[in-house]
Amino acid sequence: MIDKGSHLKVRLDQHHDELPCYEVEGDAQNVQLKEWLDYQMQHPSDYQYTINYVDTVSNPFIGMVAVSSLPKNSKYFDHYIQQNERLNQQHPHNASTKEFNQFVQMHKGLVNTQIGKIAPSIKGATPQGDTISLDSFKGKYVLINFWASWCRPCRRENPLLVKTYHAYKDHGFEIFSVSLDRNLEKWTGGIEADSLAWKGQICDFERWQSPVLQEYGVKSIPYNVLIDPNGKIIAKHLRGIKLDNKLKEVFDIIETSPSQH
Repeated sequence: MIDKGSHLKVRLDQHHDELPCYEVEGDAQNVQLKEWLDYQMQHPSDYQYTINYVDTVSNPFIGMVAVSSLPKNSKYFDHYIQQNERLNQQHPHNASTKEFNQFVQMHKGLVNTQIGKIAPSIKGATPQGDTISLDSFKGKYVLINFWASWCRPCRRENPLLVKTYHAYKDHGFEIFSVSLDRNLEKWTGGIEADSLAWKGQICDFERWQSPVLQEYGVKSIPYNVLIDPNGKIIAKHLRGIKLDNKLKEVFDIIETSPSQH
């Protein structure tokens, strides 16, 4: 047992898909926390036990520790969101609350963009200052592509995207690019230099703070998501030949070898 006035330190590492390290000061609730930790180590897959504990513990920071052991998928993620709301209501200015906010927002995007889900809506300004939305491409297969002119891997990928776009655009394929650029000149310069001919080009110049990146759980670029004509996500991370192979599959294109002509 943990005596009142003692400290229980729980190490959670942000770089291993967990949370930062912090301390919870000992009191009667620490006894419950110790009991939950002991049980959870013996029964790591008993998620309902953890949910019941999170729903009953009054200290939201202890609840934050417990809820973080649940899988980060659509079945359980509402519990992360509820715990985040408790923290924001009771301790809005606490450093751990802010860190958990970031954690939840990032993983919320990943949960929202799992294969089979409807892609979150996107709307933004084009290089010409017009507004364009992802919804305007309904009825087509669309590759949502996250990139930036300063991203060297993105620039190396662009020639293949251009080739793929021209090969499949008449089949009903489009690209919707979301840039993380800092300013208009560098963004449009990259578009022109790489001959990115598709009209779906937006940038809000907020870089990693862009709400679109949070909606899609983007942690690095280049990054892409392929959606079908109904807006449903059917593939992610399609780089190199993987994109071409996937488009051949969805458009039912069969390559004919020279010997078959």
